[in-house]
Amino acid sequence: MRPVEIETFLEYHFLSSPAFSPDGAWAAFLDRQADLEKNGYRCDLWVLRLADKSCRRLTWDGGTRHFAWDGDSRLVVARPAPKDPHGTVLSVLDPETAREEAPVLLPVKVLQLTPLGDGRFAALAEYRVPGKAVDPDAPYHVFEELPFRWNAQGLVNGVRKRIYLWDPQKTGEEALTAVTGEDFYVGNLTTSPWRLSAEGDWLLFLGQEMSGGVQKQYPGLYGWRLSTGELRRYIPEDTMKVEAGQILPGTTKAIVTATDGAEYGACQMPEFHTLDLETGALSPLCRYELSIGAAITTDSALGAGITNKAFGDSLYFITMDGGSSYLRRIDQEGKLSEYLTPEGSCASFDICPGHLLWLGMHGGLRELYLDGEQVTRMNDELLAGLTLSVPEPLESRRPGGETVQGWVLPPAGYQPGKKYPGILNIHGGPRAAFGPTYFHEMQVWASAGYFVFYCNPHGSDGRGNAFGDMRGLYGTIDYEDLMAFTDAVLAAWPDIDPDRLGVTGGSYGGFMTNWIIGHTRRFRCAASQRSISDWALSEFISDCGYQRNAAKMGATAHQDHEKLWDRSPLKYAPEVVTPTLFLHSYEDYRCHHSHGVAMFTAIRQRGVPSRLVLFQKENHELSRSGAPKNRITRMREILNWMDKYLKA
Repeated sequence: MRPVEIETFLEYHFLSSPAFSPDGAWAAFLDRQADLEKNGYRCDLWVLRLADKSCRRLTWDGGTRHFAWDGDSRLVVARPAPKDPHGTVLSVLDPETAREEAPVLLPVKVLQLTPLGDGRFAALAEYRVPGKAVDPDAPYHVFEELPFRWNAQGLVNGVRKRIYLWDPQKTGEEALTAVTGEDFYVGNLTTSPWRLSAEGDWLLFLGQEMSGGVQKQYPGLYGWRLSTGELRRYIPEDTMKVEAGQILPGTTKAIVTATDGAEYGACQMPEFHTLDLETGALSPLCRYELSIGAAITTDSALGAGITNKAFGDSLYFITMDGGSSYLRRIDQEGKLSEYLTPEGSCASFDICPGHLLWLGMHGGLRELYLDGEQVTRMNDELLAGLTLSVPEPLESRRPGGETVQGWVLPPAGYQPGKKYPGILNIHGGPRAAFGPTYFHEMQVWASAGYFVFYCNPHGSDGRGNAFGDMRGLYGTIDYEDLMAFTDAVLAAWPDIDPDRLGVTGGSYGGFMTNWIIGHTRRFRCAASQRSISDWALSEFISDCGYQRNAAKMGATAHQDHEKLWDRSPLKYAPEVVTPTLFLHSYEDYRCHHSHGVAMFTAIRQRGVPSRLVLFQKENHELSRSGAPKNRITRMREILNWMDKYLKA
């Protein structure tokens, strides 16, 4: 047995995107692996034969971007075009023979392919508006839109997501036809990628016109009739937050999840509605208090797949409840099923007559499960050779508060009676959630001799609207929850040395780390990652800041500056005595590196031991999907910092 080390993630298989073939004989999925030499990730296509549950690899070049099944149960594989970052190469593979037909070059960056049932595909693609799109390599840049840059996507001024019809039977310009206009944006940058829904004569999608050069916070819901080219708007922009919508097979009805935020604003979970595509009638179906489409937080996954799909008379969807994410079903009458997958993390799925396939974390890394049976074991041998720590559940409650769910990860080789240092880890969001699922970095800390403890304070996902509503409350009840949980951990595990505690977190967890060091001295050191230190500053320099403060903080810089300053960790920097490591990325447009620079400067000038690490060519996703060499450096910086102050 060997310990989990920083570099162990280089050996992981990151599975994603399971999808059945139309004939139900096959399922395909993607497998990503780190490539240290190229400092990136290879991605290849695999297939699962349902008859004997055998798996085989179809591509070997490492360049698969995504795939779709055609009507003949063949695979259409998308790869980046050579020497053209804005083009796509599409080729057709036979799952039985792996024979590949001559590839087709499309002059757009295809992001998603949706079969229309008649041999054609709806292609969601990136479109660069002439005269507006910015060349990142140009000597200067001109911006006229908001947002003009976006985390993980770079400079997005003049860049749209556009729907095209792709006909594989045609060639040249006739093969690709634009459906939406050049200033119509399918979805928007502030929502998760929208999975197009096609059924019969209809295509359902989110979208908005870029009028005035400013994206709306919430796009509208649109339908497009293939036979006539009619474009219909069912839900106007900024009237409801729409998160999912799928047309029921063989009908002109859809089940849509949307909310007007009347009670909890941007923190409100969407309710289920039915939509008549012919009449446009939107009718309430079922109120729902839990999230839709989210999986448990982990740093050990790349890619996902289908998170909601219409099948039969129902919508199947992933939902989070406490420390697990499950698959569930709702029918046209509003009846909800029991959970269809076990505890753990269901990340994506597909369904066909007689079979259910899901990508799950149930005690290890993500693997595929067919009708309840694990059918891939691509990580099992690796994990069997590692010394893994098992999370122990622990609940806490602050005085007068609600129960908070959490876990404690004992150090590898734990010996009762021996004193150990501990690390409190805080998740991002705050609309996210930890669970007892596999988390690489926390296993690394446990292998290095640390107790690791983590919980889901107020604001976390999986506990309903009231628990998740944090408007104007950042740094209040969530801080009290985290401190009460720390107290509960120390009481339950007396072998944790209370004088050797560290704290860390990223994004919202970075904000809370900054807040904690300004409000308590109980932690001997801290590591603040991709954090926020000044809410007013964030409103104007974050990619979504001009929308986020009003929606999430319940305040804006010009109208409520004092309120935002009171909730900003930078205000309390003069109180900080905790040695703190700050880690940020230069291309993190979500939590700009200036927040870390400000906190570092504020405490360093007062003589507090501190260190600032800024990563080139990385963004907000560094800890999850950053370049392997930078991920290694980041983890080593944090572990070295903890060792320096907690083990000396």
